[in-house]
Amino acid sequence: MDVDYIVVGAGIAGLTSAYELAQQGSVWVLSKSSPANITTTWAKGGIASVMSPVDSVALHREDTLIAGGGRCDPDKVDILVREGPARIQDLVAMGVDFDRESGQGSAYHLGREAAHQRRRILHVGDQTGHNVHKAMYRAVSQHNRVTMVDQATVVELLCESGPNNKTRCYGCVVYIAGCRQHVYAKSIVLATGGAAHMYAQTSAPEGCYGDGIGLAHRAGAKIRDMAFVQFHPTLLYGTNFLVSEVVRGEGARLRDLSGDFIMDGVHPDRDLAPRDIVSRAVAKTLRAGSSHSWLDMTLCSVPIARRFPALHAYCIANGFNPCSQLPVVPAAHYTMGGVQVNENGETTISQLYAVGEVANTGVHGANRLASNSLLEGLVFGYRAARHIRTNGIESNAVSSQDTKWPERLPEASGLDFKIKAIRKLINESVGIIRTRSELIQARDTVQQWQSQGNFKDSIQAWSVNMMLTVGMHMIDDSLAQTNNCGSFYSTEFKSPE
Repeated sequence: MDVDYIVVGAGIAGLTSAYELAQQGSVWVLSKSSPANITTTWAKGGIASVMSPVDSVALHREDTLIAGGGRCDPDKVDILVREGPARIQDLVAMGVDFDRESGQGSAYHLGREAAHQRRRILHVGDQTGHNVHKAMYRAVSQHNRVTMVDQATVVELLCESGPNNKTRCYGCVVYIAGCRQHVYAKSIVLATGGAAHMYAQTSAPEGCYGDGIGLAHRAGAKIRDMAFVQFHPTLLYGTNFLVSEVVRGEGARLRDLSGDFIMDGVHPDRDLAPRDIVSRAVAKTLRAGSSHSWLDMTLCSVPIARRFPALHAYCIANGFNPCSQLPVVPAAHYTMGGVQVNENGETTISQLYAVGEVANTGVHGANRLASNSLLEGLVFGYRAARHIRTNGIESNAVSSQDTKWPERLPEASGLDFKIKAIRKLINESVGIIRTRSELIQARDTVQQWQSQGNFKDSIQAWSVNMMLTVGMHMIDDSLAQTNNCGSFYSTEFKSPE
């Protein structure tokens, strides 16, 4: 099958790229998940962008750099904050109706989240991701040059030696409802999301195992900064429901089980300190024996049911009191590391791009600023597509079809226990607070599992392979760190606080 462009992933970054690429050629959007199970739809808080006269791109840049712990790429951050407002207008044109202060035509209602000096979080109630994705998915899927393909698992990127002996990617092997297909294209965009579901305790939907990172690694692309995984401090205890940071922006505060404020004396911004600092402070109370911390909702300055209707409804339906104290724990939330790319999303392999959470653009450094994730997907998804349209090849000569993959591949093969074991290992050894001895032991365990065989008899077995590959990157990059920075914290080094 020949198309002009392949986009692997149907979240905000992938849909942005697909929509732009469709202005020039045919696009296949391959997604292993249904629209309801894509990470973008789970985003609660909103999108950070400068939309107020009391804000500026300079302040947004400053906040991003500070949160990143000195590991951000300043030039990429400039691109993010400078081009963000235009991408917001693209969403409005697609039909996204961001909340306003007092009705149609008035100023946007902007929320505030941790480590932001100004209110700059655009939102649609407290289900921003769902509403943004709904509008984008409708616009992209209705385009006559776009083919949306669900239940599509890409298991290999097809590559060969290109000009100047540089590897080029010319297509992929994909199983669509279990049937193998080779798809060839002039450019391939990875937009597969991150690897937060590598952890047993996570806010990410099922299946976020870092597939795109594993695929790119096996194709020979460079992977970077996998030690840096962001943990969100307020996952509702016993669930995978995330309590948005905007709740703390409206006054809610974290308490330990004794009733003391956790963040007093830890950071000047207290509960609105960067996520790595808040999560680490909460984690230390849990290591002392607590099962959870409390999020005191009585301190909120806004009506909970009106400002956070999804949170209110979920709590009522599941036996929590949204107007009292909610039990919360930190959970793996976002992967800062990923496939190394430049300012246009180009990987180290020709014709292969990566955008969104699967990519390591350098904008987040060692710790992502709240609500910059959706913005990054918009800005760099757009830039990648524009670069392909301007600089992409005109034709795609392909090699003979690779046949090492069977014609059909079943979905499962009884490896639930292995996936559970991997997630437990990563959760315990590559968590908020790490030790060198635990990391070394985890590496030995992963190597042992890898030596037991190259599982290829099902989609589930392929996922195990990807998880082991990604897990090893997380462990090795953690062992390579020489100091604590941002989301990476080891007992071996001096505390950054």
